[in-house]
Amino acid sequence: MEWYQPTVSNPSGASDSYSCIWPGIGGENGGVLVQAGTEADRHSYLPGQTDYFWYEVVTSNSSVQTRVNGVSVTAGDDVGAAVSYNQSAGTVSFTVVNFTAGTSANFSVATPHPSGTAEWIVERTEINGNLTFPYLANFGTARVIAAYYNIQGNGAARTPQQGGAQPITMYSQRAGSAVLSSPNPLGANNAPQFTVTWHSPGI
Repeated sequence: MEWYQPTVSNPSGASDSYSCIWPGIGGENGGVLVQAGTEADRHSYLPGQTDYFWYEVVTSNSSVQTRVNGVSVTAGDDVGAAVSYNQSAGTVSFTVVNFTAGTSANFSVATPHPSGTAEWIVERTEINGNLTFPYLANFGTARVIAAYYNIQGNGAARTPQQGGAQPITMYSQRAGSAVLSSPNPLGANNAPQFTVTWHSPGI
């Protein structure tokens, strides 16, 4: 997945707000989820915007986001991340790239087999297992340049439309089911691009 790191702001009434963009494999019906992407946050105790790359393995009893050191990201950068699972080795590989800066990093982690779905996500960040507290940073319209998946790892990459991807709107858990953000229509003719529009912080 490739995207432009968004510029974010604190919505009215929020002193801290969070957002993240990532591709991932798994997570279906509570199964193992492996993911890597970027964070774009605003904090009352820090000047400006907080941006960084991260990767994560989520299981039924563990979820630890690991911040990537040595590959920086700032608003407006052309960035990307890739996640792949090697079934014979029992490992997941993460790659994060800042195309604007010409930097990248790779990591491999032993993990159980993730469930069989692929995701390309723009969402509110979970903080300490909580999705009620964090406010969604106002990212305006996030632009995904390219989204692909490859089932066997040795064939042609496919776009979300070719895999029958379903768009998911994010709703608040505390603000009368208000819409927080929603994906816009996928690109025509199986194009790999799409955008996601911010609507509400969830206050």
